[in-house]
Amino acid sequence: MCKFSIIIAAYNVGEYIEVAINSCLNQRNSEDISFEIIVINDGSTDDTGEHLKKYQYNANINIINQENAGLSAVRNSGVEISKGEYILFLDGDDWLSPNTIYLMNEAVEQSDLVLFPMQYYYNENNIVTKSYPLEERQYSSKEILEKTIGHSIFNVTPAPCKCYKREILIYSNQIFLKGILHEDGPYFMDTMHNFKTVTYVNEGLYFYRQARENSITTSKRTYRNVEGIVKGTSHIFDVYGYNNPDVNLYYISSSIMQILPKYRTKEDKKLVLQYYRQLSIKRFLFTALIHSRFNFKTAVLTMLTLVDPAIVSFLNR
Repeated sequence: MCKFSIIIAAYNVGEYIEVAINSCLNQRNSEDISFEIIVINDGSTDDTGEHLKKYQYNANINIINQENAGLSAVRNSGVEISKGEYILFLDGDDWLSPNTIYLMNEAVEQSDLVLFPMQYYYNENNIVTKSYPLEERQYSSKEILEKTIGHSIFNVTPAPCKCYKREILIYSNQIFLKGILHEDGPYFMDTMHNFKTVTYVNEGLYFYRQARENSITTSKRTYRNVEGIVKGTSHIFDVYGYNNPDVNLYYISSSIMQILPKYRTKEDKKLVLQYYRQLSIKRFLFTALIHSRFNFKTAVLTMLTLVDPAIVSFLNR
């Protein structure tokens, strides 16, 4: 056993993976804190594997090469084989602040989950820390939902900006939904359901690389994006029902936001609009709206979507 497990998902990140691993190895004030690094190479077709060979004899690094299974499967496998009391997720093109392990070691004494902001890295001269409107203290998960999702602050959902008590993940059988995009949304809602106490550390400990070519965040959207949101939303509904107004606001907002972006092809856009014209989806949106925490912009966009989603798409131009 060790105190922390850092699970690194690596897929075609040969240009960046050493930065990610070295950020873990170069943690400050962590000499007396035990942690392991698990790197899962998810069937990369570039030179990621060659870079990983440099670390194969490091006793603190467990390198696993596997056929491509997707980000959800990688993270789930990492949790399963991890030996740490606490879990941190790191994507192979991102990196951690050198203060991460030291600060997490202090914070986990207060709560079962630690939340911290991300630093959005565009280039060396453009790094934006997106903090949350929270004081540095312990919260209930219900409070976190109200103060973030309940106020349309959705950048709190990414899985990597948190430190999880592994025992709770295992006991509650919390996993990332496989085979979908945007898996972090339902995972966050599961986290808020399963973890009761949360400590907020107001320091940008995770560097989230933006504008990387062919990454999920920069690739043009397809109907698969909507499928991921829909399946994730269905899962969240199974857990919460319509009982939490903050969660309902997340339901609606994450659904409506799928109408707004540009899509890779006209056919993708056509499928998206057809989906939101279905009577069952309109019923879902209306029911969520009347049970939701009120947000003027979201309410207006929802009502327009109920009339015709093409109106929302047109206005977004």
